[in-house]
Amino acid sequence: MLGLLSQAGHDVVTVSQEELSGAADELVLRQSSKEQRRRVTLDLGFGNILDYKPSDYSGIAVFRLPRNPSHDDLISSANILLKAMEKTSITGKLWIVQKNSLREYQEETPDPF
Repeated sequence: MLGLLSQAGHDVVTVSQEELSGAADELVLRQSSKEQRRRVTLDLGFGNILDYKPSDYSGIAVFRLPRNPSHDDLISSANILLKAMEKTSITGKLWIVQKNSLREYQEETPDPF
């Protein structure tokens, strides 16, 4: 999956490369936002919009896959993510990426009237 993102021209680093393995989720997201990076993860906890308000971050994509995902599951989801990123920005949004779909969450702006 990292290879696909990298081949598509995205600057990709892992949590391990950032020396954030085992760090609190909030710290990982703050570091991502500080570096203006989007976070792509299999950790379903990042999909909780009550804990991680999408507008506070540079973008979060959560891969929601079967318990033991196959290589094809990961590739399929990565391709869905890449297609979505070609069409629109993930900034300030939460994307839930599944094998055949993508759901987007973002805060609604209040109507000024």
